[in-house]
Amino acid sequence: MAVAIWPDLIGSLGCSVGFVALVCRSWYRKAGWLCSLSEKKAIFSYKTCIRSIAARATPRFKLIWWRPFAPDSPTPIAFLARHSIAAQPRVFPLSSINYPHPPNNPPYSTMKPLLLLFLLFLPLFSIASQDPHILPRPLILELPSHGGTEPSIAGSAGGEAEEEGEESAELRRLRCSSWRFAAEANNLGPWKTVPADCAGYVREFMTGRAYKSDLEIVAQSAAAYARSVRLAGDGMDVWVFDVDETLLSNLPYYADHGYGHELFDAHEFDKWVEKSIAPAIQSSLKLYEEVRALGFKVFLLTGRSEGHRTFTVENLKKVGFQDWDRLILRGPDDRGKPATMFKSEKRREMEVDGYRILGNSGDQWSDLLGSSLSNRSFKLPNPMYYIP
Repeated sequence: MAVAIWPDLIGSLGCSVGFVALVCRSWYRKAGWLCSLSEKKAIFSYKTCIRSIAARATPRFKLIWWRPFAPDSPTPIAFLARHSIAAQPRVFPLSSINYPHPPNNPPYSTMKPLLLLFLLFLPLFSIASQDPHILPRPLILELPSHGGTEPSIAGSAGGEAEEEGEESAELRRLRCSSWRFAAEANNLGPWKTVPADCAGYVREFMTGRAYKSDLEIVAQSAAAYARSVRLAGDGMDVWVFDVDETLLSNLPYYADHGYGHELFDAHEFDKWVEKSIAPAIQSSLKLYEEVRALGFKVFLLTGRSEGHRTFTVENLKKVGFQDWDRLILRGPDDRGKPATMFKSEKRREMEVDGYRILGNSGDQWSDLLGSSLSNRSFKLPNPMYYIP
């Protein structure tokens, strides 16, 4: 890093020191009543000169420096004796000091304004020595290049292209992260597929640690709420669970279909369901078992068709889900209904039967919104698809 202001600072400092020296020497010679060189022939002292100037600027007393108060003096000050610069300071009461201005010496009322003018115009002495047509140089910072050597033109172009590529990748990741946030917050409205430039981002999210971490946070929050609820003890307190991407994970299926980048194919998905090999979401399995142990009734409410009941039951039991109280699937009369409408109607039927829906877990907003809502709802992450 190169700084281009040091010559100016050095020049200004030199001029300032020289001017102060001349003024101090002139005032020093005039202030013989305070700073005499004739008796001791001491070497010229800037410190003494500055003290002399400070003493002249004092309206009534020739004050040089302070010392701790002596016990025998109520208001003492340290004062430099007239007869010697090197003399030790004496202690005088304030009431005993009243020196008139010495002859041939201007009073402080004249010198003080001159001192103030000198301080105001001091920066001009350095500027006057420069070329008036050249503006003062700014502070210039030069960052060292990588490796301490200047890159070639080809290397520079390649580096710029690489930096632009990295910047574009970072911006793309940031935009896709914002898109996922908007999708999870239900701010996008109906959408059919993951944007093409975010397919890689969604794949990394679903297969990485972030997705599992989000699932665990939701499950922990739901479990904390379940433990805080005081159940009536009559067996009518219910927790509702969705199935796909809530209890069972369909990631193996979506890994072969672009993690949501491809349009949903109901026929292909039905073939996957009939395999009954979807793994459990472990954080949801833990929550499921804890809710059961706390005394909740567990109702499973899924958009799968009634024709897949056998496959769904087999899959759930195979991965550890046991002893649910109801498994509700779409019947023939529910075909074509939006998921929000279908699940609202089923929750309404629960309430008609006298059940109290205290908790609800699902990966889609259509699992949680509508009518006959639960006391608390918990949204699991799922940026792969949207079901209205």
